[in-house]
Amino acid sequence: MRKRKKEKEHYFLRGLVSILWLFLQLCNVIVSLAIFDAYGNTYYAKNSMAIPILTTLTVYLLLRCFNYWICRILGYHAAAELNEMAPFIGLDSELHSGFILPTFVKTTKEYQILYKSRSKFFQFLFYILFVIIVSGTAGIFMYV
Repeated sequence: MRKRKKEKEHYFLRGLVSILWLFLQLCNVIVSLAIFDAYGNTYYAKNSMAIPILTTLTVYLLLRCFNYWICRILGYHAAAELNEMAPFIGLDSELHSGFILPTFVKTTKEYQILYKSRSKFFQFLFYILFVIIVSGTAGIFMYV
């Protein structure tokens, strides 16, 4: 009986971490849209939307990394498998797209050892290059 109670608490806390992550992502989207609006009004007159998109994507990706870091501090990390909400046909007989959410699991000792064994420098380098490539690609497509 006591074991089931711990499992329910585990799923409850995992759900709270997921809700916190969703809230942080919502704040991230609002901040990114505000940045896009602030830069977009300035650069729209010059017919170049690449700089606002580059800046917005960079801020979004860095804040997304920060959101995962907050969850990791709370003792949870995103698992490899994702919760996929499949596309569905609504009451209006139109196809609505699905979305994918991360599954947060409690950090185990094995995961902590694996995480600490990774090079912090290469993790930082990978993520910065990822941000530059994604943002740069979007900026390049805006010029083409």
